[in-house]
Amino acid sequence: MSSYNMVFKMIKDRFAPPKNMTEAEVKSKYVLVSEHDRVGHITDAHVFENLEFDCKRFSPELIEELLEFAASKVELTEEIVKIKHLYVEKR
Repeated sequence: MSSYNMVFKMIKDRFAPPKNMTEAEVKSKYVLVSEHDRVGHITDAHVFENLEFDCKRFSPELIEELLEFAASKVELTEEIVKIKHLYVEKR
């Protein structure tokens, strides 16, 4: 969503080699940075769950990509894209 000054990040369902990481490990790294190691690193990432967006905000290509890489975190209806787990950071 280029009109936002925020970046939306989702954890993929699977990681391509050589990465060998789980969703739990990624989440723990976000917590580590947030609580202990903030100097010189990413700005605070805020976690959201069960966010709902109007489908009109998403291109068909983006919806296809979300379903390909993070299907376990996306629910679709004709009107709503629901994201089950999402990190938001300032651009």
